[in-house]
Amino acid sequence: MATVHVAAMAVWLGGLAGLLVGLVRPGPEAADVADAMPRYSRLAFAAVAALVVSGIIQAVREVGSPTALLESTYGGLLLVKVLLVLVVLGAAGVSRVWVQQRLGVRPARAASRPRVTAQAFAAAAAEDDDAAARGRVQQENAVEHLPSLRRSMLVEVAVAAVVLALSAVLVGTPPARSAVAQPVDVTLPLQGTAGEAGSVQVSVDPALAGSNVLHVYLFDEDGRPTQPVGIEVSLTEEAQDIGPVDVEIAGAGPGHYTADAMTIPKAGTWTLTVTLRLDEFTATRASTDFPVR
Repeated sequence: MATVHVAAMAVWLGGLAGLLVGLVRPGPEAADVADAMPRYSRLAFAAVAALVVSGIIQAVREVGSPTALLESTYGGLLLVKVLLVLVVLGAAGVSRVWVQQRLGVRPARAASRPRVTAQAFAAAAAEDDDAAARGRVQQENAVEHLPSLRRSMLVEVAVAAVVLALSAVLVGTPPARSAVAQPVDVTLPLQGTAGEAGSVQVSVDPALAGSNVLHVYLFDEDGRPTQPVGIEVSLTEEAQDIGPVDVEIAGAGPGHYTADAMTIPKAGTWTLTVTLRLDEFTATRASTDFPVR
């Protein structure tokens, strides 16, 4: 889909730039304008349609949800890009209307039954001459109005250049779906001096800076809830040299502990560590890293 998007953009803008440099300029040949512009208009319409469809599909893949669109840098840049694309499409629409009005092909007249007479041949020849004359007048009139077409095409190119710059920035920006905080829900093995000794399930919601809800579930080797002699939970952010910060938790049932207002001071990659004391001499531990936005 990315290939289709890039190819459609190249066809549209490449043709646009070529027309601006080589044709839509002072003093072009009327016949050249009449020949090139309708053909490019049809090609550009197909390219724009492919561009819009492929762009929508890519945006859905990279954003994932309305929340991600509104709460991420990627989403903000994408919204600006969409607005600029609408401006470009508006200018392209003006150009297309110009081509249809100034150089549009007249619908063919219904064919009459042929009459093999000299008078019929003469009438047909006269009609062809009139059509050719009208065509020449239409072409010359279109050339006289080229400045208005050039202005709309220049708007297309100028705004499209900004869109391309934004696209380059978006390529280097983390996708919205990965930039928005996701609740943590992970099960980890508890490690002791003798190896694994049960498991712990940890959930943190919403994994944002500020107040969060923590749930800790403890299980033995057979997957049954277990109750340790003691439990400690701490948070550390090594890159910012924060912690360990002790988390106050309370029992909420067999093998279940919770902290309804666990405070995470700021965004970063935090490490949550659960330490269990099984008896006076035995302890186990599990840790997990998670991003906080």
